[in-house]
Amino acid sequence: MTACFSTGQVRKIAIIVASVLVWQYAITAADLFLHANAIENSQRLPGLIISSMRSLEIATNCDETELLNNNCISNKRGILYITKSLEVYRNASNSFKVWRSDNGIYFLHSPPQENAYSYSGSGIFLQSSCIPISSVCNLKAKNSTVTDFFCPESLWSVSGNVLDTSLIGYTGDIYSNVTSTIFNSNLGKYEASNPTHAIIYIHYSKSPSTNYDSEFVTNVNGNITILLHCQTYASIVDYKVTLGLLEAFPSENLTSSQMFILSVASGLTPLMHRAKDDVELITYEGNSTLFANLFAQQWAQATVARFSGIVQENGTDGGYSYVLEIIKDQTITSLSAILIYTTVIIIPLLIFSYICLYSLFNRHLNWILAEFFCTPRRLLYHVLIGNHYVDDGCLKSSIVQEGKLKTIK
Repeated sequence: MTACFSTGQVRKIAIIVASVLVWQYAITAADLFLHANAIENSQRLPGLIISSMRSLEIATNCDETELLNNNCISNKRGILYITKSLEVYRNASNSFKVWRSDNGIYFLHSPPQENAYSYSGSGIFLQSSCIPISSVCNLKAKNSTVTDFFCPESLWSVSGNVLDTSLIGYTGDIYSNVTSTIFNSNLGKYEASNPTHAIIYIHYSKSPSTNYDSEFVTNVNGNITILLHCQTYASIVDYKVTLGLLEAFPSENLTSSQMFILSVASGLTPLMHRAKDDVELITYEGNSTLFANLFAQQWAQATVARFSGIVQENGTDGGYSYVLEIIKDQTITSLSAILIYTTVIIIPLLIFSYICLYSLFNRHLNWILAEFFCTPRRLLYHVLIGNHYVDDGCLKSSIVQEGKLKTIK
């Protein structure tokens, strides 16, 4: 063995073999590290644009002379289009979608049936807020049939008995007095402001384990009552939903007729009873401000659900469109893995390229390059499969080298 390494060419062969093997192991390790850090990533990209003539169309021919009857959404039973309204309230409509965002309720087209990268159109935005006013309006229980209140002038001097079940529109445990709808005798019709205002009082069963704040007043019969001042601002918006993110931009206000119908929708309706039931659990917190904020959202949803009776989803003004989604599968990995891999691959190749160019002028290097290519391969052939490749050039070189080593020994 000493003789082998004392021979210059054999020493060079040994160095070449060792270098090649180390490089191959380094490439394998870098390749494994690169694949271990690689993860699959699906990129969602915009595709074909589909335009449509659909648009939300709000009725403009509703009767403004009757508060309870003969308008677009109300009759003697309290509500028209009950199936449509319930679907919207539950957000289960195939035509419309209720979207909670920006401290309000957006009433939009339902998303397209195809996988869409984005879709856009026009919709309605309701922003509701409620504050407790039991203390301000001096809500007090007097006897089993009277719990009355007297609001200041800033709240339209509204007064009444929250236990009076003879009130028109009283649905059991909740009542709304819309104060912003006023009959204009000169015009012979109702007018409504934007935002609409309402004084709402709600009854709940009292929980003996809850510590209620002062805005929840206990009636003589043991139930609790809270008085709220609620208001709703309404507008028409242009919107765009991109990958589940909503962007909306104010477009225009509702007409006076439409605001009147909206104010009716916010008042005398069985859907308000559903809204009241849906936030009942919050009362067990005993926090009137928290309850008022959550009830405002539910009240807005009940309002827009009832208002949906005068909204047509397949209007002909256009403006609704969507962009189909394209899924592009990608593989990504860390920057460190890429740098390691490229370093292991590129630097040895640069050295090898330099040797190749230099070998054009040095015949001795031609032999080194031949050994660089043949040595690892012929060793593998010689150990494993040499008998099957007796005519291989690299294997013949191995036999010659073996003969030389025997001569040296």
